[in-house]
Amino acid sequence: MTRYLRKQIIVVIIFLLIVAVITAGAYFIFRPQPEATCFDGIKNQGEEKTDCGGPCLPCEKQRESLEVVYQKIIPTSENNFDLIAEIKNPNNNWGAKSVGYALDVYDEQNNNIFSKQGTLYILPQENKYIVEPKIFLEEKPDKAEFKIISTSWQRLSGFRDLALRIRDKKIQTGEGMQSRVSGVITNSTNYDLNKVELVGIIFNAEKEIIAVGKTEVTTLVRNENRYFEINWPQSINEENITYEIKAYTDVFSPENFIDVQARDVQR
Repeated sequence: MTRYLRKQIIVVIIFLLIVAVITAGAYFIFRPQPEATCFDGIKNQGEEKTDCGGPCLPCEKQRESLEVVYQKIIPTSENNFDLIAEIKNPNNNWGAKSVGYALDVYDEQNNNIFSKQGTLYILPQENKYIVEPKIFLEEKPDKAEFKIISTSWQRLSGFRDLALRIRDKKIQTGEGMQSRVSGVITNSTNYDLNKVELVGIIFNAEKEIIAVGKTEVTTLVRNENRYFEINWPQSINEENITYEIKAYTDVFSPENFIDVQARDVQR
């Protein structure tokens, strides 16, 4: 091959490369752009974050921590106490299927006189009362600390209103008589439930909690009504008291949902 021919070939190759680059650049510049959507994985069309906000669905807030908003230790009889803590879950779509907690009680000298660890569950947007009853203490307690030590989150929707209704609520108090709250719980959900926990709270005229208690109802099938009572051995003699009854059930546990076919076979 002559030097002239090699030179011509090199010129042709360079020319073709230049044409290819110009063609590719024109394609990327002038090619039709796909229509922006809320599912294209691109932050465009005025979105706050990728594919949310602006013309798309609102962006979910960053998941917030659980909050202990209230805690109190309540004397019930000599050396016996009940503890109540109120836990708040501010998240819209995240529940906690397992929350590890630590409970510590201290005396006036700040000595730890009682410790316990346990677990709980909480739904999205729920304020939940946790009751630890019948704590025996040889020393007089001064304060209690309820701490969240671990949280196992689960995205959850559709259970914000569990449709566990409490009707015919009554309270019985007075000097010389056992204190009691009672009612009828109705399972208006679409599920047969293995266990429902009921928590009763009594407030004085200043809206301070003066008594707490709990009980549970087992095998509560859909559309069933069940009578329940929460009892206190001591009499509550204060005037202008009010009360609440809360119902909780563990929607995170498959064992809490009764197999309807198995139940019917057993019958």
